[in-house]
This record gives sequence, structure tokens and C-alpha cells, in this order.
Amino acid sequence: MDAWVVGDGARTESLTHFSWHAALHELSLGDLDAVRRRYLQQLQPRHAVGCRALVDTGSLLFRWALTPDAEDVPSLDEVVGISGRDTLERPATPFLALHAAVALLATGDRGGLDRLAAWCDRHDHPTHREVSAPLARALSLLAAGRASVAADRLSQLAPVCWRLGGSDAQREILEEARIAALLRAGRYDDAVLVLDRRLDRRPSPRDRRWRDRAAQQPVAAAAVRPPGSGRPRP
Repeated sequence: MDAWVVGDGARTESLTHFSWHAALHELSLGDLDAVRRRYLQQLQPRHAVGCRALVDTGSLLFRWALTPDAEDVPSLDEVVGISGRDTLERPATPFLALHAAVALLATGDRGGLDRLAAWCDRHDHPTHREVSAPLARALSLLAAGRASVAADRLSQLAPVCWRLGGSDAQREILEEARIAALLRAGRYDDAVLVLDRRLDRRPSPRDRRWRDRAAQQPVAAAAVRPPGSGRPRP
């Protein structure tokens, strides 16, 4: 993929999405130096086309910030600025609503999350009303410091999050937000159970380290801090 991204693939409009896939693989391996290089070379938000800054760069930064041992993760401020308020608070699709909610959480914008939820509540699209709006409210709770309630709300949404669209890899960001919420709430055993299910699906050095941190209980709370309470930090 690396050769294709800088070769024939360099002419494609969705290049950042392929770079996102490669970066996500590097993230799963825990190779944070490789993630940083790819972000700097291929995933800078100003180089993305259309909504790709929000969907690809924004989601990568969010997940990178949650990763154990991550340091100096760039903020999503530029992603938010490029995306604009219309996209963030009045997204055209439930899939964009998912990524808008994540970006608003990462920048601690509770007002934006509340406006997004209210707009989705009034939308004709049933998925906006039934999934996007509750999701925005769940992440608003996390931004407000009500991590345990937020984790439960995200758990309730898990069986229907497929309605938001996108791939399993893209929607997995909600599971990661839930893990971060569980850790913030001190619900370490619940976080370990979620991480064990992830590791049953596929090996991941990142998830293994995350799980080990969660099993250490008090250490995990300091090591893995969810976005929404200031800048995205590990």
C-alpha cells in the first residue's frame, strides 16, 4: 500500500482514505512513530478533499489520542475549522453525524454536541433521530464528565450503530470512545471485558497494551484520558 499511495494512487481523490487505512494498521501495531510520519506526510487536514478531513484525519487523531503512550497528538482544531459549522452541526448523513460528534467531543464543544443532537432530533431521516441524536447526547455526557452514564448510552447504541453507515473499522471508533469512558469512570473490569472481545476478534498490540493498562486499575485512569475534557490526550 505504501508504494501505491506514493505511486499510482497519488492521483486518486480519496487518497487520504487509503492513507487512513494504513495509519490505522500502524496504530493497531502500536507503531506511533509511523502514525506520526503518515499524518505529517499524507493526512494533514488541509490536504484532504471534501469531507475526508473530518472522516479520515479527524477520526485518526481521536483514536491516536486514546492510544496508550501517545504523546503530543495534534488537536482537531484545524479539522473543525476546515469542516465548518454546517457540516458539524447539520451533517448531511448519519455517517457524517458520527464523525462530527467525535470531532466536537475531541475539542470539548458541548454546545456543538447539544446543537447537533437537537438538529438530528428534528430530522426527517429516522437514523438521524434514532441513532445520531442519542449518539451526540451520549458524547455530550462524556464531555460533561458523566463518563459512566456516557459509557452505558454508547453500549445501548452498539447494536444499532451499523445504521450510521461506513465500515466496521470506521464505526469501531464508538467502541473506543466507550472504552475511554469506562476507564474515566473507574469501571476497569467492564473496560477489560470490551477489550477482551476486541482481542478475540483479532490480535492487536495496541489493544493488548490498552487491556493491560485497564487491568492495572488506578494506573489506567491516568494513562488513558478520553477526549472531551480539554485537548485530546493519551
